[in-house]
Amino acid sequence: LLEQSSFVGTAVNFKWDTKSISNAHVVHSVKNQRDKAFSVNVIYEGDPLEIFTEHSGEIVLKKYSMMAQLADFSGHYADCLYKVSGLCCAVCDTDTVIAFGGPGRKEAIGSNITGDMEEIISSRMSYFKQFPGEKNLYTHQGAQAAVVGVTPIISSGDCAGVIALLSEDGSTLTETQKKLLVLTATLLAGNLEN
Repeated sequence: LLEQSSFVGTAVNFKWDTKSISNAHVVHSVKNQRDKAFSVNVIYEGDPLEIFTEHSGEIVLKKYSMMAQLADFSGHYADCLYKVSGLCCAVCDTDTVIAFGGPGRKEAIGSNITGDMEEIISSRMSYFKQFPGEKNLYTHQGAQAAVVGVTPIISSGDCAGVIALLSEDGSTLTETQKKLLVLTATLLAGNLEN
């Protein structure tokens, strides 16, 4: 994976018990040459992969995301939920934000999700902020608005990601907003299964 820019070298290995790393930066230093920085995505045992070959013979491993195939579709859902609920909406797969409705779209899309979202994905449970002073959760690094409600997108028994409503003022969701969030997650899951 480090064989970028015609660099041929040894692979970088992380300790077996390394946890909570979704990406890292590795700097390769060689005497009398400029340092080369590489961005490395960590692939965990059991992660589904897509394998491609380039014309030059290079093998490319890419993490497979069920949600990535619905990125455009998810974007329409996020925009609609933003317009109807009045709150920003983020759709995330298990690694990144793939769709966003509301201000901050450019910064959000492609951002890595936070550990809080990873926990919600692994627990497969919805979260709804109960009172304004509660600890803030965020969907991605650098997010301006905090999560006020998030529900998993479960397709064929697997959690493919989450959909979240975000607020900058720390408010809580109305019952209608909660139902809209769950309905949208259910519709996205249904589209994944088809």
